[in-house]
Amino acid sequence: MRILIIPTSDWLSHPIPSRLHFIFERLADRHEIHVIRYPIPLWNVRRNSKAFVHEAASFPIRDLSLYYVINAPNHLLLLDNILKSNKIDAIVFANILTGVESIIFGKKHRIPLVCDYLDHFPESASSYYTNPFAKTLVEAAVANITKWNLNKANYVVTVSKCFLNWLKEVGIRNTTLIPNGVDLQEFTSADRDDARERIGIRELEGKFVVTYTGSVESWYDLDMVARATQILNRLGVPTVFQVVGGHLVNRDNNRSIGFQRNVVQTGFVDNKSVSSHINASDVCVLPLKKMAKNLTRPLKLLEYFSCGKPVFMLPNSELELEFGDAITVYHNADELAKILLESARNPDKFLHKIEKGYRYAQMNSWDNHATSYEKLLKRIVDSNA
Repeated sequence: MRILIIPTSDWLSHPIPSRLHFIFERLADRHEIHVIRYPIPLWNVRRNSKAFVHEAASFPIRDLSLYYVINAPNHLLLLDNILKSNKIDAIVFANILTGVESIIFGKKHRIPLVCDYLDHFPESASSYYTNPFAKTLVEAAVANITKWNLNKANYVVTVSKCFLNWLKEVGIRNTTLIPNGVDLQEFTSADRDDARERIGIRELEGKFVVTYTGSVESWYDLDMVARATQILNRLGVPTVFQVVGGHLVNRDNNRSIGFQRNVVQTGFVDNKSVSSHINASDVCVLPLKKMAKNLTRPLKLLEYFSCGKPVFMLPNSELELEFGDAITVYHNADELAKILLESARNPDKFLHKIEKGYRYAQMNSWDNHATSYEKLLKRIVDSNA
């Protein structure tokens, strides 16, 4: 098969590979995968790709909305040229504005389109705006574009049962669930002390380490974890909150969360090094706030499971439904502190949850999900032949 991917972000330079990256880099071993790269100046990580990468000519604009709008003529021209020059069997898109472009030219060239609905796009897009008017305007605009994209796509793949049910409720047909996964070779359990020595962060030595990995964004309540960490220290349990990835948080960047004591911030860490930071911890946290966009299955959860760590999280109906016997739910900082204290004093108490989580990770490898995507695309392509 020849598949064209319209990714969520820059295929080669975004610091965190997307789910489509994990899936289609695997499928590139046995299929002809084409990807459009949108060189957004926000990111400068460089990675290789097994796919045929087509670079879009773009003006370097840091605002994402303006970037896609102003560069649309160049993007449209490139997309049309790719479809004219290559016998593409299907298009998979996971971006809002470039998704519109994909539909326009996919329909023109009679190519089936698959929308990868990996996020609740209206809420995700508006979360970057603090002005209430701008926030409402962006959410409404993105909701309308997203609805159009979903209705025009031949098939919709999504990542959680909550999203799947929502799609059906709004009348989207031809939907299927292919959740997020984990690289079982990359994320494996290792000795905690060896991992601490490997990453070389002195502040972790002799401490009970609580770890969060991933983006530092408004939809995660890291403040609550920081407060629980301070409670443990006041109770005489030397504890550190390790925040791995994202930008550094301080009092001047609008996300001050009491990160002055007993918190280690690594800033961006290469994806291949994340497992060492997880293995250097005692427990991991998933502090997802109550938002529609968070009713998904974050990559980090399965990575925690695969490294054999107990996971503590805020209430989340999707994750409790799927992994309830492998996770521990807390509702506030005091409750989290109590659970952390139990784990510090008696880590074996959570051993059965760790074992359950590890089994869930084994069932949800990227290899398995790539095979599921491959079978779906073959079915779609064959029916279009």
